[in-house]
Amino acid sequence: MGKIQPPVDQICRKVVGDASKCRQQRRLGVSGDSRTGNSRDGDRSESDRPCKEVHYQLKKCKKAVVNAYHHINLGGCAKKIQDRMVCEQEWCVDADDNEAKKKCQVECKVYRHGLEECIEYQVKRFLLKSGFRTSQI
Repeated sequence: MGKIQPPVDQICRKVVGDASKCRQQRRLGVSGDSRTGNSRDGDRSESDRPCKEVHYQLKKCKKAVVNAYHHINLGGCAKKIQDRMVCEQEWCVDADDNEAKKKCQVECKVYRHGLEECIEYQVKRFLLKSGFRTSQI
């Protein structure tokens, strides 16, 4: 049976964006301090605190997504994965022309949609279990 890889950066895109902004702001702050010669180690540790929290959230989000996909692949959506693969073997393997490809899309649409719903449910469940709200993702 096939294994579905977790699109971690896609699912955690808000947290990834926040971490990226934090890195940029930190880089700008560090380069600004080195040009002026000001050393503000006390200020730097204070300003790093929000970045550390963002990086912690990113790590937590990635771990939740990887765990969700591990669960999905090992049983959470195994039947849905199998159904989609059987359909694609029957209808899509030898689809050479446009008509055959359209037939593949039509015949397997239900199975793909069912798998997508199962994956979405499992990922949300794992993220909620990790303390994320759906608005944070």
